[in-house]
Amino acid sequence: MRKLIIYGFILISGFGYGQERVDGTIINFKEKGPILSEANLYRYDKDTEKWVEKLNALQNYYGLINFRTIEYNNVKYYVLCSNTVEVRYKYPAISEGRYINPIYNAYIFSEAEFLKLKNFGEGVSDFDEVRTTNLDLEELRIQVLSYLKGGKPHYEKFIMKIKKENDLIVRFRCPEKYESWTQPFEKKYFETSLVEFNKLFLIE
Repeated sequence: MRKLIIYGFILISGFGYGQERVDGTIINFKEKGPILSEANLYRYDKDTEKWVEKLNALQNYYGLINFRTIEYNNVKYYVLCSNTVEVRYKYPAISEGRYINPIYNAYIFSEAEFLKLKNFGEGVSDFDEVRTTNLDLEELRIQVLSYLKGGKPHYEKFIMKIKKENDLIVRFRCPEKYESWTQPFEKKYFETSLVEFNKLFLIE
């Protein structure tokens, strides 16, 4: 009886070691759109009652932005990627050893919300802001999938608003938490040409 138990254990162990190890399907970004890099910032200063203009300010605040697509559970999502930098310190306690670290900030939109943006409307991302520790597309992919698998937090909503001013100009605000809007859209926005802005949605 004891021999039978030992033989059985060896047989089961053999099957266990013989099983093939198969990785899950890798979900990659599928498509990407052109980069938008130039837009001026206009802000109304209520203290001086004058408009403040900052030329090509988009790069200073958000860097280079473009859309990428990714599919999860047969659902397509649009990820607005912001290629920017953040200031860090080697010794943060005393603010010494300052250096610049390139990072990705990204915002996940459903297809329905993406279409609202494409039609010069207001799109809402129900996911938290995705941030990488460096400018690494693979790290960004992993982070985005982690957020998609985790589901939509009920407490985070990032809003991007776009307005077609006329046949030449588009005004927009990059994704922000609504409560962080210290000024209404009419008093603070980025502005660029309609031709340049439309390129943002030419995803292929």
